[in-house]
Amino acid sequence: MKKKNITLFMMILLLTFSMTKVGTLTEREASAAESVTFQDGDYSYSVITEASESTPGSVKLIAYTGNDISLLLPSQVSYEDKNYSVTRIETGAITERPYLMALTIPATIDTIANNAITYNYNLEAIEFLGITPPSMGDGSDTPTILEAKAELIIYAPDQSVDLYRKAMVSKVEYGYFPGSDLYGKGYEYYRIVGSTYNDPQPAMIEDNGVLYQVTKKATATTPGTVTLLGIQVYSTLGDDTRISLSSSVTYYGLDYSVTRLGQNSLRGHNFKAITVPNSVKYLDKNVFDYSIENLILSDNITEISDTLFAKGQSNYNLKYIALPKKLKTMGANAFKYCTSLTTVTFRTTTVPTNVVKALSMNKNKKISVPAAGLSKYKTAFSKQIKAGTIKVSSMSDIENILFSMIP
Repeated sequence: MKKKNITLFMMILLLTFSMTKVGTLTEREASAAESVTFQDGDYSYSVITEASESTPGSVKLIAYTGNDISLLLPSQVSYEDKNYSVTRIETGAITERPYLMALTIPATIDTIANNAITYNYNLEAIEFLGITPPSMGDGSDTPTILEAKAELIIYAPDQSVDLYRKAMVSKVEYGYFPGSDLYGKGYEYYRIVGSTYNDPQPAMIEDNGVLYQVTKKATATTPGTVTLLGIQVYSTLGDDTRISLSSSVTYYGLDYSVTRLGQNSLRGHNFKAITVPNSVKYLDKNVFDYSIENLILSDNITEISDTLFAKGQSNYNLKYIALPKKLKTMGANAFKYCTSLTTVTFRTTTVPTNVVKALSMNKNKKISVPAAGLSKYKTAFSKQIKAGTIKVSSMSDIENILFSMIP
C-alpha cells in the first residue's frame, strides 16, 4: 500500500514538472516569436504568436510604406510557409502617407495602438469591416487616429455604428489644429456612419485653411449651413491684419452658407480689421479678442451679448464698429472694456435695447445712424449729447455704399 502511494506521488511530481516546463517553453517561444519581423511588399510585420503547420499565428503591422490612394490592409499574411492573421496595428504603422485618401481595416484587427494612424494629410475615409470595434489604445486619452483632413468620415458596419461611436470617444483627433489659433480646443466633429450610407458630407470641412462644422446638410438644390470654427495661420483668406470672411463654402459640388461664428473662432491671429458677411446670423462666446481695431458685423445678427469679446479682456484697441441692420438687443456690458472705441455706426433705424448702457463706458464717441432713425437715437442719447460726450449724426453716403457691398 505504501509502495503504491509513493509511486502515485512520484507520478504527480513528474506531471507537475512537465506542465511547468511546457508553460515555460511556451512563454519563451512567445517572446522569441515577437522578436521576429519580416517584410511583405509595402508592409512590415512583427510576429505576436508563432504559427504551426495546422494553426495560424498572429502578427502586428508595424509599418506601411506604400503610396496607394485607396488601401485595403491585409487580413492574412504568409511567412516561411506559415500563415498568420494580422490582428494589431502598431504605433506609427500608417503615418505620413501623402497619397492615401481611403483606408479599409479588416475584421481580423482587434487592437489599434496609440497614434497608429497619423498625419495622412489627404485621408478622407476610414472603413472598418469588423462587427466588433477594435480595442483603441492603452486606455489613456492619447488618440489612436490622429489625422489632418477635417473632412474625415469613418464608416462602420450598419449594425455597429453606435458601438464604434462609443469606442472612438477621445480616440480620434485632428492634429491639424494649431493651439495658438484655437487655444488647444479639441473637436470630435468627425462622422461615424454606416458602411452603406452614401453621403459624402462630413462633420467638418476645411477650405483654404478655414475650418467649418456642418450644421445642416446640403442638397443639389438647397445650400447647407456651417459654423466657422477657426482659421489656420497659412490661410490666404486675408493678410496679417485684415480679413474678409467668406459667406459660403463649396465641398464636393455642394454649397454651404456660413451662418455662425463659433467660440474662439477668430482669436489668436492678431487681426486688426474683420468684416463679417451678411450670411452670419449668430455669434458664439468670445469670438473676437483684443487685437481688433475695426469690426464690421453682419446685417443679419439680431443680438450682441456681453461675451462678444473674450471675458475680462481689455479691448483697448477697438476704435470702430459697424453694428447690424437687424440688431435688436445688446448686452449692457458688451463694450465695457473697449476703452478706445470712438466711432460706432448703427444700421438699424430702431434703437436696440440696452444701447445706452452698452456704450456708457466710452466717452467722446461719434455715432452714425440711418437718417430715418436720427431723431430716435438723439432722444436715446440726449443726456450724453448735452454733456458733449457723444455726437449723433446720419450715416454718410460713403458708409452706405460700403455696407451695401458686404457679401
